[in-house]
Parts: sequence; C-alpha cells; structure tokens
Amino acid sequence: MGPSTPTPVQAVGAPARPGVQAVVLGDSTAAAIGNAPLDDPTAADKACGRSKDAYAVYLAAANNWNTLNLACSGATIREGLLGSQQRGTTRVPPQLSAAMGATKASVIIVSVGANDIRWSTLTALCAAADACDDRASTAYFQQQIAAFTNAYYDLLDNLAALPQNPRILINGYYNPFGENVDCLKEQNITAAKAKVLKSRLEELNSVLRQGAQTFNFTAVPQHFDGHRLCSDQPFVQGPDANAPLHPNAAGELAIALADQQALSRTGTPTPTAQPTP
Repeated sequence: MGPSTPTPVQAVGAPARPGVQAVVLGDSTAAAIGNAPLDDPTAADKACGRSKDAYAVYLAAANNWNTLNLACSGATIREGLLGSQQRGTTRVPPQLSAAMGATKASVIIVSVGANDIRWSTLTALCAAADACDDRASTAYFQQQIAAFTNAYYDLLDNLAALPQNPRILINGYYNPFGENVDCLKEQNITAAKAKVLKSRLEELNSVLRQGAQTFNFTAVPQHFDGHRLCSDQPFVQGPDANAPLHPNAAGELAIALADQQALSRTGTPTPTAQPTP
C-alpha cells in the first residue's frame, strides 16, 4: 500500500532539456561512485560522485541517446529524488523536478532504496556484531523498509503522472556477497552474516519489484553471479577500494546490459553500438 496523500512534484526552475531521450534517477550505484570521474564535471557532478563509467553512459553509447544522469550519492527518495539534497556545500535540486525538463525523454531508469533502508549502517552494524539477525537490528530494518515502502509508492505515483508517459525501469540491487567471503575476514563478515544481509536485500528487491508491477513499470533484477566479492573478476569494489561494495566499471556495464535487455523486451530500439568498459 502506498501513502494516501502522495506528494506531487513540480518542475520548479527545471531547465528545458528537449534533446534528452533517457533519464537516470537514483543513488551512488547509478552515479557509479568510486569509478573514473566525468571529463568535464559540474559542481553537482563532483558532489554526487557521478562517473563516466556509470551505466547511464554505457546505455547512451549503446543506443546513441542523449542521456541525463541525475543520480547522486547518498540520495534517498525524500532527500534526493522528490526533495533536494545537500552534498557538502552543494545543494542538489530534486532529481524528479530536474527530470521534468526532459519533456521528450522516452525512458526513465530508477535505482533507489539502499540509502532509504540505511544499507551502509546495517552492513556496518552487522560487521561489528556477533550476529546480524538479532531482535534489535531486525526491528530496525523492518522499520526502515516500512518507511521506504511509503516513500517508494509516492515516487511511483509521481512517475506515473509524467505527461510524456515514458517507459519506467526500476532497477533491483545486486547481491555483492558470494559463497566465498574469505576476503572479508578483516571486516568481520562471515558466511552467516552475508546470508542475513542477502536476505535483507531480497526483501528490498521484493518491495521494488511489487511496486513496479503495481504501476505496470518494468522491474529489472541485477545479478552479479560469478563476479561477486572475493571472486577472480569481481563486479564489486572491494573493502579497500574508493567505494566499497559499489559496482566497479564492469559491474556498471553489467547493469547497463540488464537494462538494455529489459528495454529491448519492452520495444525500445536495439542498440546501435556495443558498450565497452
């Protein structure tokens, strides 16, 4: 169930971007934080950690699109997508408001939820504790997922009201933990703890999927099978990297390919070029 009084978002002060064909909204996964920076970044690009390895860039190259990546590290639905977000000294406008300037965009891709449920906090608590499924942390997670669900349906209401009726893709989250977690011993992550964290990601993905289905949007699952942490060729940045647990360039490409397949199934033109990491 969504909120009974959804908050409508207005395109207040949004610059017109009639040449944009696709828009990406979301958090640090969509911004591709920790990867190579953009060649000519704006202040907002720098503050948000947007990268030229973001899946938005690969999709733009694959489809010959002008793609607008509004994703910002740390973004939640309330503070990032539907409302403005403070990043250091930079005030980032609401992503959805900014997207409304792209009046001809036929595709909008959303990656959101991890910050809403305090995923980094949950992971840190899990690492520090003897177990991750105690009553206190489980109750905390359930509280966060309930609040996220309300905000998420508010966002979906706003997306459904966009006048150009774009195709909406809702990206799920990848599980960064494989069966082998030996490389995470120093972080105190065991196989049992990884299993609990995986189950919580699955619950988040279930909410994302059910919401997309309710609004006839497209839910896109993300799988890093064989390329998780501690594998020979991980798609995830390791514990000592710039942005631990976030996708590396290969992971961003994998997300782009999953989105491309979903777009092809929904009638979007097939790519004109193959993205390369």
